[in-house]
Amino acid sequence: MDTYFSRRIGKRKTYILPTQYIFAALQYGLSFYIDDIVLRHQVGLATAVGFISVLIVAIQDVAVDGWALTLLHPANLSLGATCQSLGQILGGVIAFNVFIDLNSTEFCMKWFGTAAILSAGAFLRILAVVTLIVTLLIHFLQPETQVGPSEFSGLRSTLRSFKGFFLNKHTRWFLLFVLTLRVGFMPVEASSTLLLIERGFHKEHISSMTIYLTLANLLSSYIAGVALRGKSYIKALFRLYLGKFPVHLIAFLILINVNIDHFSLWYYLVLFAMVLVQCIQAPSFLTVSSIVGSVCEEEVGGLYMTTLYSAINLGVKIAESVTLVLLGFLPFNLVFVLGLIYSAVFYLIWRRRVSSWADLPKDEWRITTHIRANGKKE
Repeated sequence: MDTYFSRRIGKRKTYILPTQYIFAALQYGLSFYIDDIVLRHQVGLATAVGFISVLIVAIQDVAVDGWALTLLHPANLSLGATCQSLGQILGGVIAFNVFIDLNSTEFCMKWFGTAAILSAGAFLRILAVVTLIVTLLIHFLQPETQVGPSEFSGLRSTLRSFKGFFLNKHTRWFLLFVLTLRVGFMPVEASSTLLLIERGFHKEHISSMTIYLTLANLLSSYIAGVALRGKSYIKALFRLYLGKFPVHLIAFLILINVNIDHFSLWYYLVLFAMVLVQCIQAPSFLTVSSIVGSVCEEEVGGLYMTTLYSAINLGVKIAESVTLVLLGFLPFNLVFVLGLIYSAVFYLIWRRRVSSWADLPKDEWRITTHIRANGKKE
């Protein structure tokens, strides 16, 4: 999408508008058949529809990431990451928690004195209508800034551009940084649920904490987004990283001492610990996302942001996998201590290099310059 687009419609709207319209039509059509698909266990059809839906949303997501670079003022780029974070949280709550509750006869009888209020079909129709309305507003009321010619001459040129991330030493180091960033503090985040179940907590108790954790995530993300406007994302990232040490230590001490015999007390202590972890992790994610937005090359924003965001997400999966593998043959206490040691060493190794990024001009992060330079050498 950094290569082929309509100048009349806009570089990003060329992809956002059709994907949104197609998604709305797909969900509306699916709403009349979803109950039959579930009742008849048509796994193949459900998989196909799910795959198409995710593919459409993925294309739209890449286009929105790229548009944020030109739509927002440079001083407000942190708000782009904030909107993304808040949207993901609210979307998850509405599509999962709210829908599950309103689709439950037991819940609706308890709180509203009636049968299930919202069927799967009705929810999809509401989703389709809301998507259509938002898309129409974007289509007719939000113009897109005109862009220059594409940096790439074709799809092969676009695919070759990936090597620009490795030719540019700053993006190369950034990729390594985000791939290893989350490993040290993952033991508490990845294994808290399993640890609580082992200590006697029921899944219903853990699930009941979700709404509080979601609120903590929303509030901390919003506050961090506003506070970061015009500030150094690098400095904020390291302050939050150092703040994780006491926060995760408090959470660790609470988790290993849970006593189900005094459930009420420990329920609120565990909730307090999880809220603390959420309140420092959400802004940390926001600062990393804001760094990505501040260094991205606008002309290839879709490719640039998607690649770096994918690396960030992959870093989370790597951290989770490493933690779960270690927990397979080491006790939780030892894994947590090893994580703290890793985090301290990680901070000492990366502090000087990452701090130097704050003084780099944005042109130093360009990947197309390095691609052209390398092409001339060849």
